[in-house]
Amino acid sequence: MSKIPVYCMPGLAASTDIFERLKLPTAIFEVLLLEWKIPLPNESLSEYAKRMVLEIKHENPVLLGVSFGGILVQEMAKFCNVRKVIIISSVK
Repeated sequence: MSKIPVYCMPGLAASTDIFERLKLPTAIFEVLLLEWKIPLPNESLSEYAKRMVLEIKHENPVLLGVSFGGILVQEMAKFCNVRKVIIISSVK
């Protein structure tokens, strides 16, 4: 059985260091960290999310986002098949 990929998106202006203490069973999960990209001029959130989905290299991943990263992963989920979306300190 392959591992479940968990893509983690920090909040805006936060680094991926916020996930340094995230401990998931390594036999089951593969934790992958996403970094914010510089938005293009006049790029909508939806367009930005489409561009961020290009960083997803696995089928049916879990997307985990904190704060504004939670909003972003919800938008990203509209453009790819996901196993689950987890939002922390954010809004649905």
